[in-house]
Amino acid sequence: MLERVRSSVRRSRKRIVSSGLILGLLALTALMAFFAVDPGEIAATFSSVSPAWLAAAAVAYGLGQIASGLSWHRCLRAARLNVGARQTMMAYWIGRGIGELLPGQLGEGVKLWVLRRHPEAHTAGWMKTAGSIGSFKMVESVATFAVITVLIAALAPPGPLADLRWAAVAALVLTILIAPFLGRLNGPARRLGRRLPSRIATHIKAFVSGGNVFATPMQAISATGLAFIGVAGKVFFFLALLAAFDIPVSATPLVFCLVMAASLLPVLPGGLGVREAAMVPALVAAYGLALESGLAFSLGVQATILIVCASGGIMALSLLGLAKARQVAPVLIGRVARVG
Repeated sequence: MLERVRSSVRRSRKRIVSSGLILGLLALTALMAFFAVDPGEIAATFSSVSPAWLAAAAVAYGLGQIASGLSWHRCLRAARLNVGARQTMMAYWIGRGIGELLPGQLGEGVKLWVLRRHPEAHTAGWMKTAGSIGSFKMVESVATFAVITVLIAALAPPGPLADLRWAAVAALVLTILIAPFLGRLNGPARRLGRRLPSRIATHIKAFVSGGNVFATPMQAISATGLAFIGVAGKVFFFLALLAAFDIPVSATPLVFCLVMAASLLPVLPGGLGVREAAMVPALVAAYGLALESGLAFSLGVQATILIVCASGGIMALSLLGLAKARQVAPVLIGRVARVG
């Protein structure tokens, strides 16, 4: 019975991934047909891309992902989950690699599944490990929001999107005003927890304990600092990629916002199709780019992120296989010796 359920789940996953890829390709084809894009012009744009800037973009993104993985490791340590940095990074890269083939944020579930193979995380339970991921995403979101608002305030796009600068300034000021009152939410949250059924309250407490990074100042500072480095890696990635495609670097905040928003939508793998539908018209309206150049850049973003994450994921899977082989090898050798 259990084997049937597992095989059914595996078939469902394959259907989801294949359906998502097909929908993404259909959306991309529909977008090209709607705007009457010339594939030859897209190929010409790719042929003129600077390889040096493209390599710099890939390196910047990879370094940023390493910093983000270490930020998650700090959240795990704050939750008293003694998982090594190596195991954390392997889980992070496997989640990122597979996550690029899944819609929305399903890659976070892959990270959770991989990390649960570690004895410490397995003993702690699903909810506490998930709480560490939740706290990491909150820290990363704060860093991303701060960087995006500063970038938009400093490098607002021209034309009709120029008013985004004042919206960014207003959002930053509002955040600064609200932040001191967030600590007062602990009391109402605790009172709500007392009214919940004991079984549900136990799971919620486990999840909250996984987010203990907010109760340990040194770990919170370390995790936040690494998260800012991770976001900076993404910023340099977009700067280098814009330079590679000869697009004004002032488009960085606009591109950053649209890519982040597309990755959150649980529609297609990696935001494929959704990102193009949002980014291409915005770049054309704000910077007067040709449709082919905007679409080529958007596809370049997708391809570079996929290559970096897939490479990291494959390397992490290889290391995970080697580590398991090292654990199993002494047992097998011992059995062979006893038989001999």
